Amino acid sequence: MNSKDRNHGLPTNMKDDIARVPTLEPELGNLSKYWQEHSWETRDELFQLGDAIGSNDIIGLRPIYRKDLPKEYIAYWEVKMNGKTGEKYLIISAAKETGDHRLVQEGALPSPIDIMTDYARLRSHSCHRVYRLTPDGLMTCEDNNLKRTVAATRDVETNAEFQQRQWKKLDRQVKKALPRFKKAWRDLARRVTKLPEWRRFKWLSMKSGKMPTEKSSKHDSSSRHEHDDDYDDNYVTEEDDEMEAELAVRPGEVLKVPLIGKSCQVRIKFSGFGQIKRHGRKRKTWLNRWQKRLCRVLSDPCEGSDMTRVKWRYIKNTKMGDRYIGLQIVSSSQYVRKQLQGQEIRFRIEVEMNNRKTLVVNYGIMLRHSRRGRSVEGGDVNHYSIPHRHLFPDYKQHQHGLCMTGSGAVAWGMVLGYMDNLAYRVPESGYPKNILGLFPGTSPAPMTTTKYAQSAIENLFEKLESRCSLEDKAALTSPAKMERIGKWLNHTVLQLIIENDSLNKETATARAVQLLQKRVPVIISKERGDSLYHHYSVATRLRQRIHRYRNCKVTCSSWRTLVENEAYVHLGVGKYGNKWENIDTHFMAAILKK
Repeated sequence: MNSKDRNHGLPTNMKDDIARVPTLEPELGNLSKYWQEHSWETRDELFQLGDAIGSNDIIGLRPIYRKDLPKEYIAYWEVKMNGKTGEKYLIISAAKETGDHRLVQEGALPSPIDIMTDYARLRSHSCHRVYRLTPDGLMTCEDNNLKRTVAATRDVETNAEFQQRQWKKLDRQVKKALPRFKKAWRDLARRVTKLPEWRRFKWLSMKSGKMPTEKSSKHDSSSRHEHDDDYDDNYVTEEDDEMEAELAVRPGEVLKVPLIGKSCQVRIKFSGFGQIKRHGRKRKTWLNRWQKRLCRVLSDPCEGSDMTRVKWRYIKNTKMGDRYIGLQIVSSSQYVRKQLQGQEIRFRIEVEMNNRKTLVVNYGIMLRHSRRGRSVEGGDVNHYSIPHRHLFPDYKQHQHGLCMTGSGAVAWGMVLGYMDNLAYRVPESGYPKNILGLFPGTSPAPMTTTKYAQSAIENLFEKLESRCSLEDKAALTSPAKMERIGKWLNHTVLQLIIENDSLNKETATARAVQLLQKRVPVIISKERGDSLYHHYSVATRLRQRIHRYRNCKVTCSSWRTLVENEAYVHLGVGKYGNKWENIDTHFMAAILKK
């Protein structure tokens, strides 16, 4: 089947992210044009992350694909940047069609692609094409010359640190695991695509249902600039019957909307009131009056006979050459309230693309609880961390008998090792020394996987009664096995807390967030139910990005708060596996003092 046949019948937005990227190992110089032509959603997420991470600081770009999506569909971008806290990488979804969160991974350099590239080069191979295989970040790369998978971020079967000598088994391992991986993607998409983060913008096509011909897209742009829009909504989508989400903006806040390529035209339009149905087309004078009020509170970016076209000086460029609209709500809340007569109005930014599609981004002006000078893209951010996090060890699996020790034993080893370190170095913490007899002697737990740490992990392997798979040397540890640690805590000052989602139960994520807010390390797994294939990691920090939305159709709901919970996790493959990711989990376990 050729590429054209494979792409037939895809959603229009997915077709836009189909791209043939050069087969040579791409760097910033030969990928910038693909970045500029595709993935509006990716660049928008960079602005959503706020001023701390700006697109001006991009130093490298790489596309990432998925095995369950069309071959040439760019599902994610890895973005390397200079942030305020040093060099870092981000992995961001290209569009809603991934069924994933917008920000899927973040960490310090080297990035997962850097690490895989180093693995491949040790055997004179190259990483030409990178795949993200699972929601928890397992990635592989292929050498186009060999037509084989040559490296991975961790062992596909055991979740242990990847060993270069195992590279010849990767294709077989990936093929065997793909059905399980696809199920995990479907489960994630079922929940994520309903979230407001993917519903505050949409792509529109003409009512006829047909994209305009190439000829119709070549008429003089000056005639479009002077078009007097009478607010007749001339576009429809397949999702018109669904509620749309509007992001709240408040006096003093900054809006940044990225533009794709050489976008033809940008307009700002008044959409109505939050709780009152808009007037019909015959009330054009009324609509024009409110359009002018909107423009005044947006610091006068409007021009044209209908006052909807954005002035060119509000269209700015990043250092990389990407264009965006930069707007700011007037900082005086008293002025804004007076201009809007106390109404929390709705408005939208429409960007007409070269392909005759229009992007619509929805906003609502919120008059309560105003903040001065904040960026709406950044929102409010809360941070939580375990105390003395420098005492948290990073362990990884090792061979024990016929198989690896497993991620479950390693996760518990890191949690209990941290508590042992607190007992020695922070006596007022109240933790006992040598918990469960894992770390005997007069010194605290080691910070890395020394022989001393390996002995403790092997001890935990036995206590959990992990099952050894002779086929792939994996230690299989179900949630029920993880719960066995509670038995060994009965006669201590500690207790086990555990949540395991099964069927339609969805409680593990909320409980994990609660405990991280209490600054307790939490073991998590994105696998659902009692599967033996859980990959356990430990979350030690929580970052909450808070946005206000309301859902609208003819009128709007009241303002609601959306909290994006992202955790810093230790994967148990060494320090380079640690990262920020969405905490969306189906299993959690933690140890608390009684």
